[in-house]
Amino acid sequence: MSFNRFRVTTVGVFVSAAVILIACAQTAYAQSTIDLFDQSQGGSIASASPTIGGFDPIGLIGGATTGEGNAGNTIFSDSNTQPNFVQISTTNLITINRVELFNSQDGASASRGISLFSLFADTDNNGTFETTLIGGVDPVDTGSGANIYSFAGVTARSFRAQFTGNTSVTFPGSRIIELDAFSTPVIVPEAEASTLSGLGLASLAIMIHRRRRSGK
Repeated sequence: MSFNRFRVTTVGVFVSAAVILIACAQTAYAQSTIDLFDQSQGGSIASASPTIGGFDPIGLIGGATTGEGNAGNTIFSDSNTQPNFVQISTTNLITINRVELFNSQDGASASRGISLFSLFADTDNNGTFETTLIGGVDPVDTGSGANIYSFAGVTARSFRAQFTGNTSVTFPGSRIIELDAFSTPVIVPEAEASTLSGLGLASLAIMIHRRRRSGK
């Protein structure tokens, strides 16, 4: 199974003190091991809803789990009161403006799927998750890639992700493969990037021409 997300590469040219964006390239690659929630970057699970044995919630932020057949996944218990949740803490304050949710249900049966996904932040560090980053969206459950959500940048060190499982299914406990968080620049469409590139080079040429005429 292949899971893809996108990396943004920004290239700039300097004209005087100004930075002009030339191009943005997108490169598809696997789930991140260096995103801001990842265990390797100081992320940890402060608390979570009960999971099926072996499917530890640490898998949601890149940790290894022992769940048979789905190592690395988090599967919530089928007897839990919905929504299930995971509280993620980071060593330092982080600013994020995009998350990528990897999840998968059991095919047409819709068991292990998600009907609603929400993400909150405790921006004032008082133990209450008062800031809504993502409010009740219905993600795709095919497992073929990431559900990508962008929002205004939020700074905190404690976050709460909530997952409401599908109803009227045999196994309502959701399967979460991974949740990655990023602080990234805005992607400029290729056509706009080409226009900006032209403007940047034109500005540079005009400046050089004027300086030559003035003898500076």
